[in-house]
Amino acid sequence: MFMFTRDASQPLDPLQAQLARYSASIAAWCAPREDALKKTGLAAVLMLVAGVLFALQAALVKSGLQSIAPLELVFFRGLVCAVLLLAFARLAGRSLATARPLAQIGLGVVGFVSLALYFVAIGMLPLVTATALNYTAPLFLALLVGTGQAGKARTAVLLAVGGGFVGACLLLQPTLAGGSFSGVAIGLASGVTGALAYLMLSRLGRSGEHQQVTAFWFSVAVCVFAGVPLLGSGLSIASHEQLALVLAIGVLATFAQLAMIKAYSLGSPLIPATLSYATVVFTSLIGAFWWAEHLGFVDAAGIALIVASGVLVSAAQAQAKPAKAAARPSDEEQRRLREYRKNNLRSMYAVYKLAKDPSQTKYVFMISTAQDNIAESERVRGQIKNPYASEDLEGMWQTRFHAGQYDVDRLLELPADTLGGAYARHMRANNLRPDYYKDVAPRHRMHFLRLRIHQTHDIWHVLTGFNTDEFGEVGLQGFYFGQFTSGQAAIIGAAAILKSVLRGRLSDLEKHVDVFCEGYCNGKRAERLLAVKWEELWGEKLEEVRRRYRIAEPNCRAGRLAPAAATAGAR
Repeated sequence: MFMFTRDASQPLDPLQAQLARYSASIAAWCAPREDALKKTGLAAVLMLVAGVLFALQAALVKSGLQSIAPLELVFFRGLVCAVLLLAFARLAGRSLATARPLAQIGLGVVGFVSLALYFVAIGMLPLVTATALNYTAPLFLALLVGTGQAGKARTAVLLAVGGGFVGACLLLQPTLAGGSFSGVAIGLASGVTGALAYLMLSRLGRSGEHQQVTAFWFSVAVCVFAGVPLLGSGLSIASHEQLALVLAIGVLATFAQLAMIKAYSLGSPLIPATLSYATVVFTSLIGAFWWAEHLGFVDAAGIALIVASGVLVSAAQAQAKPAKAAARPSDEEQRRLREYRKNNLRSMYAVYKLAKDPSQTKYVFMISTAQDNIAESERVRGQIKNPYASEDLEGMWQTRFHAGQYDVDRLLELPADTLGGAYARHMRANNLRPDYYKDVAPRHRMHFLRLRIHQTHDIWHVLTGFNTDEFGEVGLQGFYFGQFTSGQAAIIGAAAILKSVLRGRLSDLEKHVDVFCEGYCNGKRAERLLAVKWEELWGEKLEEVRRRYRIAEPNCRAGRLAPAAATAGAR
């Protein structure tokens, strides 16, 4: 064998130079493809490992259901998964904090229901049948959100979905092993709820939430939701064998999840999505060898259709163009959203208490405080129309304008057709006190505006012509909402409408809608009243003040201030 060497100092001839360029191009072309091929192979191996682990988990669940309740198995699965994921995160120095707690809770609820139904179905059906029905989730998901494709590709996917449901119908035939129609229904229900869980999981992923964070909080939610009912009934596990079994279920589920997450992170989701159905194949083998489960031709054909359809749909969804992930919110944005959630929860609690006892007006103040905090933040961010664009209102804020307590006895000396006289007679007729609202220092601009609204609330009743009964208060809230963005006004109006619906009082529902809408329209048509110093207009004629500021009285009878109320006590 002869070896030719070249002196490095000698230049390449044209042919050698061309060959060197071709070699470099081929190497550059092959390198990324070789790397992609390795990743694809690793993803396939990991998904097959995950499929084996999930199948073994299902087999242990079926075995455990002979002596352990399904809810206990769900509880321990969640508990062991949460503990192991937390331990792995601590070893890796990775945080499991979530920026989407409400979304995680929602996913936990839906996922818990799907998992519990799947475990129940395993106890009622052959192992492969229950697994195949649970794996109809991608078919239901395709019906919920589509495939992201169009034309012939979309038609092919819809045909595949139809084939999958034909397979489910075959499993509903009386020839089903075990003859459990209810078991099939429960298995399909696990598929439906699984589709909803996949949809919520996809939205969490697009928001920037890491999959391992989601897996941890999902396990925590499953553990909590399954554990609460067990507090009363207690655990039935009484032997080391049973304890080892539930721990094994949790360990298998944890490593299966980690393998699946890693497989999806290696590139295109096409391979993981299609190979996820390997679990059905593995469960069929385990069922045949462990429990001697032999399905009839119709049952096997139904399972085959479900698997084939699921593979096609999953592959189509994996090839569809993924949505662009949303940017992770900043720390300041996350803090603001937490404050919004906290204030809205306070508002909902206050609405609930008010619905039970409308006389507890302290909860109205709770709503106003919570919503004013949100409004101030939105005002500063420029997300709502700023009422302080008015120089007069800004001047009142800068000087912390405070009119002092109204002297109703002195105002009664004014004629009944003046603003002050009508206000004083309104207060006397309804047994109201001007010092009802606490005199506190304003925290910010929107709180100052709320305090001013509180002080002049009954003046606005007189001006707008809305009574102090339930319908009149709703109408006045509509007027407020027409004047400025008010979360409290919107909540009170919505709560009144909701209460009418829940109590079945459709006549009240119509009145609430009418009076709120009329108040809103009147508030939009009127001049901006927030900066008006009504205390300087006590002696002016009420009708003249209304004309000046274009304040129309309501036409609807419900909630309208009686004409005699303005002149009550004039004699």
